[in-house]
Amino acid sequence: MTETNAIFRSVSQALHVSFLMSTLPVTQKGNTQALVERLLEDAGIRREVVRDGTLNFAGLSPMEVRGQCAMVRGAVDHHCQPLERAAIHAWFMPTPTKAKNEAILALRDHCSATFTVEGSSPRAVVLWHIHSQGRARDVCTERAIATEFVLSQSTVHRNIVAVSKVCTLLRRRGMDALEPMFRRDGLIEFDHQQAA
Repeated sequence: MTETNAIFRSVSQALHVSFLMSTLPVTQKGNTQALVERLLEDAGIRREVVRDGTLNFAGLSPMEVRGQCAMVRGAVDHHCQPLERAAIHAWFMPTPTKAKNEAILALRDHCSATFTVEGSSPRAVVLWHIHSQGRARDVCTERAIATEFVLSQSTVHRNIVAVSKVCTLLRRRGMDALEPMFRRDGLIEFDHQQAA
């Protein structure tokens, strides 16, 4: 891959698409880019991904696209620190999986000093709220959390804000670690203005 034919526009886009592709069956047929964009939209993911054909799968078979996405996920697993990896898995995995649940639990333990609510269950649910997208977040609302655990909604909100900051910092640190590798390998575009 060269910088002119990079598959993705950014690290964030590479992660979104790669984790989403991991949920598709290998035998899925059809236009890969259209399918990915539809699934991203269905999952409530509209962060820079589905904009004017920003994915470049030109010349790649569906299996080659899957291979590139698997390499992105492998880079997360092998080149990010454990908590950065957990933050990336929790954010970018579109559906509840064992790996996403393990990531949520790791973040819950790491953020224990940040929480003002007591108990592992409310803390885990706050993290699920933070890391849910689309319809899943509609179910796990601040009000629902407050009602379920007999907390004030403002307490739940304060915890969400504080813990979100920690998780965002970890996720960004992990993405920053991946960016030079993705640029070097031609997986994402090289920003000439930023390099100058």
